[in-house]
Amino acid sequence: MASPAQIVGFAGFPVPEGLVPGTSYYWRVDEVNDANAASPWKGDVWSFTVPSRKAYNAVPADGARFQAADLTLSWTSGFDAKLHHLYFGDDAAEVDAGGATYKGPLAETTYTPGTLESGKAYFWRVDEFDGFETHKGDVLSFQIKPDIPITDPDLICWWQLDEGQGTTVLDWSGHGYDAVFTGAPQWVEGYDDTALNFNGISDSVIARLEAEETWQAYTVTVWAKANVLWQSVNSCVFANHITYATDTPSMQISFDDNNNYQYHGSVDEIIGPATTGWAHLAVACDGPTTTVYYNGNLVSSVATGAGDPVFTKFAIGINRAEDNWFDGAVDDLRVYNKVLTQEEIQLVLRIDPLRAWNGSPADGSTPDIDAATPLSWSRGDSASSHEVYLGLDKD
Repeated sequence: MASPAQIVGFAGFPVPEGLVPGTSYYWRVDEVNDANAASPWKGDVWSFTVPSRKAYNAVPADGARFQAADLTLSWTSGFDAKLHHLYFGDDAAEVDAGGATYKGPLAETTYTPGTLESGKAYFWRVDEFDGFETHKGDVLSFQIKPDIPITDPDLICWWQLDEGQGTTVLDWSGHGYDAVFTGAPQWVEGYDDTALNFNGISDSVIARLEAEETWQAYTVTVWAKANVLWQSVNSCVFANHITYATDTPSMQISFDDNNNYQYHGSVDEIIGPATTGWAHLAVACDGPTTTVYYNGNLVSSVATGAGDPVFTKFAIGINRAEDNWFDGAVDDLRVYNKVLTQEEIQLVLRIDPLRAWNGSPADGSTPDIDAATPLSWSRGDSASSHEVYLGLDKD
């Protein structure tokens, strides 16, 4: 054809039956010149989607968990919709049937149901009316964030990172330091259950404190697993402040220039080597002295004067200045406003004290044959014997 345009969706043209709402189509243009031996020139494959007549782009997404109790529902209007009929309730079958769950016709594509019950699941549906026909929507669900009590007043922030879906991280300490993703961290298999993987370019999770907090005694523990080694200096697993200045002493756990995780604050202190396996990193500060631990083992103590106790945020995947990122996975971050002993740190890293721990060779390590045998570990608290599995498939 000579014209750079093509009619579609009508009799005598491509897709003569008409474009179907809610359907994606793919197309390509090859440029032709019969006088040129190099012709034709194959084009890229492009796509477009005809809007659905049903409501779509629901917020919260179907199956979303840990939603705020005062949320507002929203959606994108179906094609040519004039009115929206919304159904909402705590029983999926009743919402599907309609009836008492009907909340009336809506002109806008939002609905605020009021304050909802903590930990409870809710269901909703939007039917779109185009002036002639009603297009029934799918029944969607979401769950409200549960109430999380404070069981340990010294545990200030605890990101288990076991949500496994969504873009919200819950603070299981009960202090309310929940956070949402910046960038697009990915849920992956963690040291325990799930973890978050960061791309080293733009991914992070940050909970900003309402006001600057100073804890003269504190402990930070976290599991880290690097995707690549020899990351740039300040590629950061955890940071507690927006920046570092002499009048606001703060700290971060990040890469040094020799492939080590280090405590970086008023002084620098190596914690242990970065590996592509899981490593447990801990920093405990009582003010004048900061002690670092690697996989539960005491590495060193260093004088830090007044310490680095000023917190303005809890952040993983990004440094204090927020200009350098970690390429790797992070799991089970805990921040305490007291100094943990080595025995307490070992309990924290174990997560479940009934399980075997402290495996040798270390997880993700590459030992030589002599170092790989025999396999050894520390027993769980209630174990009277051990069942050992070894093979080429982790499952």
